[in-house]
Amino acid sequence: MAEAESYTGSEDSRHAIFDRISDAVFALDPQWRVTYANSAALELLCTSTENLDTKTVWQASSSIQGTAIEQTLRQVMEKQQPITTEVHCRQHNKWYDIRVYPDSEGMTVYLQKISDNKKKRHTNSLQSFRKVVNKLDHSVFITDVEGTIEYVNDSAIEKTGYSEKELIGENPRILQSGEHGEAFYADLWETILSGNTWTGELINQRKTGERYIIRQTITPITDESGSPVKFIAINREISEQKLRKQRVEVLNRILRHNLRNSATVIHGYIEEIESSISGGPTRLADIIKRETQSLIQLGENARQSNELLTRTSRGDSVDLSSVIYQVKEHIQTEYESMSINVETNPDDTVQADRELLTEILREVFTNAIEHTDTANPVIHLQTKAVDQHIIIRIQDNGPGIPEEELSPLNDGTETKLRHGSGLGLWLIKWGTRQLRGTVSFTNTDDGTEVRLVLPADN
Repeated sequence: MAEAESYTGSEDSRHAIFDRISDAVFALDPQWRVTYANSAALELLCTSTENLDTKTVWQASSSIQGTAIEQTLRQVMEKQQPITTEVHCRQHNKWYDIRVYPDSEGMTVYLQKISDNKKKRHTNSLQSFRKVVNKLDHSVFITDVEGTIEYVNDSAIEKTGYSEKELIGENPRILQSGEHGEAFYADLWETILSGNTWTGELINQRKTGERYIIRQTITPITDESGSPVKFIAINREISEQKLRKQRVEVLNRILRHNLRNSATVIHGYIEEIESSISGGPTRLADIIKRETQSLIQLGENARQSNELLTRTSRGDSVDLSSVIYQVKEHIQTEYESMSINVETNPDDTVQADRELLTEILREVFTNAIEHTDTANPVIHLQTKAVDQHIIIRIQDNGPGIPEEELSPLNDGTETKLRHGSGLGLWLIKWGTRQLRGTVSFTNTDDGTEVRLVLPADN
């Protein structure tokens, strides 16, 4: 009995000593229940002794959840190996030296606030790191092992359209476009969780909904045992390179296809001319002349398209109504049978290259007219301001775009084109993207709807 009282008194004395020190000391059992916490630990956990009764540390305190402290504790409990490291607690905005010692009864945790000098060294190192990383054109993300974003550089903010506040604490899945399946991400996570570097191409989505292509490298940062504790992702946007490659492929294919077809027509009629007895040459010569003129026009269209799409676009403030009515007047002069109904707000202005925007709208109208199956083609154009964008809806009463052309236009993959020279619809898509906007093509019961979304000039 005396020995028990002596032991209890000794334990109480130890607790009294721990309560007088400024370092946080607490003990956890294997079920994460707090079996002891000194005053500094209660302050760190933002809880009280009464609140700890029968509760796990996660139930009793939310102040360390989602922090590097929680990550460290779970790692020790899982591997049953002591850890000494430095951690930052976002909730308290403090750095700590943390030492965790596991045993058969759970673990003992010591946290000591880092001294001002050491904190200054941390701050200086962090500032130097930020200064260097923010100069990079590549986006940099740092996450914990669960994928929670802990740091982003300026480029990541610019490329994604999200603010730093919106990104920190989130998972990178907010950037997913839906283009990649579960198997793709499962392979990615399996690679990096095993301590290996993953490199690949992804199609992500900005806050605006615009998709973009990146070349991503994710490198794990491991502890002494080789287990990942952080992940660093470096993203290089390659949207423009991919787009240039696609343009070349489409232009080359269209030129080859149309040149081959026209050459076949010309060759056939030349043979017919040679074998013609009388009356044929004049008619056939007209056909040959028309085909050769088509080839010349195709080459000119390709040249103009490439010139518009490869130059640096100006982000001028453009009066949208004036451009629309200018294009309307031009189209109705050339196609007198076309009826164009316009509903616009005269105050709508967009950030755009006026010449490129004019060409895009002209292509939309021209495509509707040249491929209509009605004697009285009609186009309805309507604009609407939504948030920071202007939506332009253009509806025609034609037969619609063939499905084999519609799918690649909407998802961005190349296929055979059959409308006119084959460049018009792709110019609309590429040009709208050049203006930092989006475009969609939809077949309706009444015809085709083209929906352009452009950044407003507010």
